Amino acid sequence: MTKRKLLATIFALTMSVSLSACSSKQSKSVSVEDIQFETIAKEKLGQKTFYVLYDADNMEMYTFFKYNGDVDGQLSAIYNADGTPMIFSPEEK
Repeated sequence: MTKRKLLATIFALTMSVSLSACSSKQSKSVSVEDIQFETIAKEKLGQKTFYVLYDADNMEMYTFFKYNGDVDGQLSAIYNADGTPMIFSPEEK
């Protein structure tokens, strides 16, 4: 993924998370202790911190969003337009 594409993806995900953060939908608590994540990008927006991560085992990409000071956050998978999980390619970084 080129730097421009990565930044565009981060911006689009930030906007979608920001616009959907006020949902009344209840989220399920999930333990991610078994998953080894690597950080691709980190962006701090005011009181919020936004991460783009990938799972070191299967290279699937995720976003993680949390408010500063909170221990908990929201982990979401990133999908391609065809519905398949987005896979991280280190050579395109």
